[in-house]
Amino acid sequence: MQSTLETPQETRTIDRRLSPKQTLAFDTLEDPKVEELLYGGAKYGGKSVFGCIWSYFYCKYIIKLCKLKPREYPIPVGFMGRKQGTDFMDTTFETWKRFIPFDLYKVHEQKKEIVIEDTVKINFGGLDDQLNINKFNSAEYAFAFVDQAEEITRDDAGMIRGTLRLEIDGIKIPTKALWTANPAICWLKDDFILSPIPVRRFVQALPIDNVFVDGRAYVERLKEAFRHRPELVQALVFGSWDQLEGSNILISHMDAQFAVNLEVPTTKAIKRLIVCDPSRFGDDETVVYAFQNTSVIDQEIFGKKDTFETAGRLLAMRNKHQATLIVVDEIGIGAGVVDALVKLKGRNRTWGVYPFNSASKPKDEIMFINTRAEAWWYASGLFNDQKVSIPPDPILVGQLAASTYKYGRGGRVQIEDKEDIKKRLNRSPDRADAIVMGLYALQDTPVWRPYVEDYRGLRNNGPKRRPYPNE
Repeated sequence: MQSTLETPQETRTIDRRLSPKQTLAFDTLEDPKVEELLYGGAKYGGKSVFGCIWSYFYCKYIIKLCKLKPREYPIPVGFMGRKQGTDFMDTTFETWKRFIPFDLYKVHEQKKEIVIEDTVKINFGGLDDQLNINKFNSAEYAFAFVDQAEEITRDDAGMIRGTLRLEIDGIKIPTKALWTANPAICWLKDDFILSPIPVRRFVQALPIDNVFVDGRAYVERLKEAFRHRPELVQALVFGSWDQLEGSNILISHMDAQFAVNLEVPTTKAIKRLIVCDPSRFGDDETVVYAFQNTSVIDQEIFGKKDTFETAGRLLAMRNKHQATLIVVDEIGIGAGVVDALVKLKGRNRTWGVYPFNSASKPKDEIMFINTRAEAWWYASGLFNDQKVSIPPDPILVGQLAASTYKYGRGGRVQIEDKEDIKKRLNRSPDRADAIVMGLYALQDTPVWRPYVEDYRGLRNNGPKRRPYPNE
């Protein structure tokens, strides 16, 4: 089979050089004996970029092989997608638009088609789209490119494999499937690493293989972000598929239990905050904790109340401990609590209100899918480092040890949905969420300014830890 990278001039048309690993992946896919390639194995290895470039050139190869001309109805020759259509549009499709010049193709977003030279077209989207699923039932493609393939099931892969049987004017097109992925416990490991058949190959791509970015700097960033998860460092930095066989629990039960009544060393820079996860539904709890640095020094847990009563209780707790910040989960009923607190606060500048939105953008958008993931990851590091003290509450310990993580869009860390945890525990993880919010918000909490009568206590390493009511 002729090279899909036909001439140096055409390569320059897309304004992109290939790294040695990307070149190896191209060469592997050009081998007539290879039908499927798993390309990847770590974050930031240039996987999506390679998939987009290869898909474009494979269309060019098909046009040349079959001597096709522009036509009114371009021939569907391939599929590009991800598990979720929104993820594909937000990530892979944006990569396509960045690296494939707009004058080399046309897009029909309504039909989810990319047309090349008015001759052939690529269907694109998510496997959650019934329109795509319907197409798979009768589609005949020459190739498929699935990004972040660790997200899909073996059944999904089988459905895609079943479409690879295209012939044009009696010419059988060499069928190819390109799967890009990060290491995960899934069907890919069995099919490409543990028990591969000759038509399937694996080419590993690591951050240091990506010659177009500062891979080494990114590696150091990953190592620091995931320092308390060495198995993830091995997977995301070094592409190890053997390091993810263990649990994907964020906070181990042992770490959570060890934090009960833990004597955490105090510092002169004392921070105090009040955190609240308001009850959304009748069977949920409204959870309030008072923090002094990373130690919980007081708590109040009650059922659903109206927003002003909840705000009043938070203000009373703030006054009791002279906290400088009140943190409230603002999603749902919490928005009303935030509004009530702002009204009660007036022009008082000795404390502030922190609306916590778990769905908002994280500080580190490369590593985490949203603020909730970043907060849980940050908190899990503190628990792992034995820097948190929590009350002797078995329910809280169980909730902290229940949340799991996975890879979301772009290989970013995503935390299990709260509703899914609720189904497993038969209760909402409100207590754990409040602890996580408080620990995360401490980073932005002003240092506590004590009253004169408290100053001597502060100089003696700060106020002593108050016992909990049930101790």
